[in-house]
Amino acid sequence: MNNQSIENFKCNGYLCIDKFLDEDQVHWLEERTDKVLNEFGNTSSFMEESVTAYGESWVFCENMLRYDHELAAFYLEGPLTKLAALLLETNRVFFFRDQTYYKYNNAEETPWHQDGLFIPSDNMETITFWVPFHDVNSEQSPMSYIRYSNRYCYLGSEFDRYHTFETFRAVEESKGMEIEVFDNMKVGQILAHDGWAMHGSPSMKDGQTRKAIVVVYSKNEIILDSTATILGCHPNLRAQAQQIRIGNERSYRDVCKLLSRN
Repeated sequence: MNNQSIENFKCNGYLCIDKFLDEDQVHWLEERTDKVLNEFGNTSSFMEESVTAYGESWVFCENMLRYDHELAAFYLEGPLTKLAALLLETNRVFFFRDQTYYKYNNAEETPWHQDGLFIPSDNMETITFWVPFHDVNSEQSPMSYIRYSNRYCYLGSEFDRYHTFETFRAVEESKGMEIEVFDNMKVGQILAHDGWAMHGSPSMKDGQTRKAIVVVYSKNEIILDSTATILGCHPNLRAQAQQIRIGNERSYRDVCKLLSRN
């Protein structure tokens, strides 16, 4: 990681980091994550129910550090925390959440969105890491980003629930916005993106599998308020955004209880 990489992250709103994890680390993460899913997959939270109500072919489990001390150590003290601090240009970061994003067969698209909309805080500066457990190609719902979208902060007034992944992409490209698709990722590569980077992924091709985790850190101390205004959000999305904001707040309370015991 060099200064140019940090500048690229700040400029584009996202960054692909090559060979950040070795294959043994990736396989270890996959094994620990699958173990949690096998043992605790029948439990659910408000957030998990909200997400899986949309993506029926998704396997979504959040805050796995609740169930696995080794995963907790990795999320709280491992290489991602150091990378987060480097890219956010701070000496310390605060863990916010983790989750699985497993997709199977012809799983639904992940709609274009900005994470910042779903975090009930006006002051948090966040970074999200997307860590795939295998190579990812064009048929496996690859991550896609609108370049520079983090600079314009909120773009959601242009996006409503009637847009599909492809129609919104076409609208943005017609305006001259640049789209970058990471459809040739290799094991060990990870993606990092700013909380206001617009991103999403197309639907899966039938018969494919995509296994990845997401981990989110904040540059600021985390203070959440799910009643914070979301008037900038498109009216068609406000109810969904508020539901996820409430879910994020409830989930973070569980994380705080865990951290207070350790």
